[in-house]
Amino acid sequence: NPFTVAAAAAAALGVAYYKGSSEAEGFNKALIANGNAANTNAGELINAAEQASHMGVTVGAAAEALTKLAATGNPVTIMYAGMAAAAVKWSSATGESIDDVVANFNKIAKDPISAIRELDKELNILTATQYEEIRVLQERGEKQQAAMVAEEAYASAISRRADEIKGNLGTLESAWNSITGAAKSAWDSM
Repeated sequence: NPFTVAAAAAAALGVAYYKGSSEAEGFNKALIANGNAANTNAGELINAAEQASHMGVTVGAAAEALTKLAATGNPVTIMYAGMAAAAVKWSSATGESIDDVVANFNKIAKDPISAIRELDKELNILTATQYEEIRVLQERGEKQQAAMVAEEAYASAISRRADEIKGNLGTLESAWNSITGAAKSAWDSM
């Protein structure tokens, strides 16, 4: 019946609108709660979620990570889309919580050399050249630039490794991920 289909479509769009509004409200609450320490706004976070969706994650998952980044006041907002996508991918591939990955990004923002050194010991993510660049930048007083280089190195490494982990899944796991991924993409499209 066409009326039933139309009613179902209208209901789905209404739910999608509500979900989108909830994400924007979450962004605003996070920014207000910490006095907008990240110096951004909900519109920029919505754009970052959309950018992250082009990096292989859903808008909803990216919004969750972005809310956590903004809530902690991570100042490297120019890299939020990549950090959110990396956090979601790593969490999905390894089971590590998004909170823990976001916490690593925040540690890097506060003290790039110490944080990236610790992460490198654990994950072996840096080349000697990258470490030296971060060290020099921080010693020259360019802490935010050092944080950007370190966060980019961390985000690239965990994103690439998450893709490798997903690529090594068995047939059943790959099929299940395809089904759930398609459902999440459809939800994002709405």
